[in-house]
Amino acid sequence: MREDLRGIIETASVDCGASMASQIGFEPFAEAREYAFEQFVKRQYNDNIVYDSVEFSDAPCAGHSDTRINEILDAIRSLGMEGTYTLHLGEAHYSYFVGEHLERVAKGSHQALLLRNDKEGFQMEFQLLPNGPHRHFDYGHVHVLFFRRDAHRQGSFVQMKRFITGDMKSLMLDTLGYLSLQGHASWSENSEIRNPKPKQEDWRYKQRYIGLNRELQPRYISGIELFYLRMGFVPDVRDYIDGMYRQNIMLLADGFAFRIRDDFGEEAWFELTKLHQENHREWHKIVKEREAQLGQTELARRLKAAEQRIQQESI
Repeated sequence: MREDLRGIIETASVDCGASMASQIGFEPFAEAREYAFEQFVKRQYNDNIVYDSVEFSDAPCAGHSDTRINEILDAIRSLGMEGTYTLHLGEAHYSYFVGEHLERVAKGSHQALLLRNDKEGFQMEFQLLPNGPHRHFDYGHVHVLFFRRDAHRQGSFVQMKRFITGDMKSLMLDTLGYLSLQGHASWSENSEIRNPKPKQEDWRYKQRYIGLNRELQPRYISGIELFYLRMGFVPDVRDYIDGMYRQNIMLLADGFAFRIRDDFGEEAWFELTKLHQENHREWHKIVKEREAQLGQTELARRLKAAEQRIQQESI
């Protein structure tokens, strides 16, 4: 087994594994519990592939036999982005678990695309996930592999937000009709940052307290996930429906957002969007009300216990 894949299994949360094993009735048996947890972690890994490498051509793409790629080039021209953004073809390579018991590691690859703004140092690496033929209804999604900015230009949340929720949303969602930009918000060693730090000290990895849930338990998420949720992304609605937490996020097209809001209702919609910048005041008020229910002593105890658990899980 590849050593970094083995590490994923060995360093995953023991609490999570015990919980999963307990759910399927294996709690008294150490070997069965370990096996159940290992299978769970491997399936999670397969569902959220970490790419070994992504390679792109230096030369911009001028045309392609794939209609959907040509549509991107046409939209760049129609929006007046020609000269600012270039499209590059590439390939993403990854590893994943296979076999009856997910005991082997296999290699895979798929086409990847890159939209690059050399003037401001932005780029989006992505994969198209086409579905039906109808724009803004069933056209598919855009799977984002990475949002990047040149290291020496990093530091502005406003500029990054303008790139993603402005230019990329306008191009891929508003114009081309895809339903979302979706991806996995997690720390990655494959990205360059302006002030490199060890993983445990990296703002993208460090857990941030965001408030108490309905059961008055502290909730923490990674810095990079909070960054995108404040920007306007929401947790993946499929995770919301099945109750799993996978750090998957989506930037929704306007029409798709309206349909989800209509289907889920206002309360669920606020739960999805509570960390958006525009909802900060309302969510802060709810957090303070929930904290007051616990009182300072009990709140401090629960926060300390949660932070200790996070520290243990990160070792």
